[in-house]
Amino acid sequence: MSTARSPAWDPRSQQRGFTLMELLTVIVILGIVAAIAIPGYADYVRAARRLQARTALLDLAARQARHMALHGTYTDKPEKLGLSGPSARFPLDVFDGQIGDPATGTGSARTAWYRVSVTLKQGGAVFEAFEATASPLGAQGDDRCGTFVLDDTGRQSMRGGSLPAAQCW
Repeated sequence: MSTARSPAWDPRSQQRGFTLMELLTVIVILGIVAAIAIPGYADYVRAARRLQARTALLDLAARQARHMALHGTYTDKPEKLGLSGPSARFPLDVFDGQIGDPATGTGSARTAWYRVSVTLKQGGAVFEAFEATASPLGAQGDDRCGTFVLDDTGRQSMRGGSLPAAQCW
């Protein structure tokens, strides 16, 4: 009794591996999933960076209110607000929701996505009002919200974006 084995080229032989059609199907499915997931993820990343800018502006407004209560005027000097060293000047960058000065090394290893500026309004011998802005930098520059604006009365608005302030703040 002899057992005949079929040759390797015989289609009835045991097959191993994937066909080209199976591999192409998997690649197409992965491409579709990536095309849906990546833009959605990018939107969440931009929203998280916007949150950091808003947090920095609200912190700056609280520091300005404290300075006004103690000294009777607003200031455009970061060191008087406890933000940075004596050589620091606005505009400053936002690192992880905190305002820092890259020139002094504060946050220099991280990427800044917003830059904060302060404009003061003179009222007699004192600065009676301020407006703080957080302008997007780098890849955040194409964000649909644009520049965040917060003034001394707590009014929140946007400049240069395509979305209304209510959707961004």
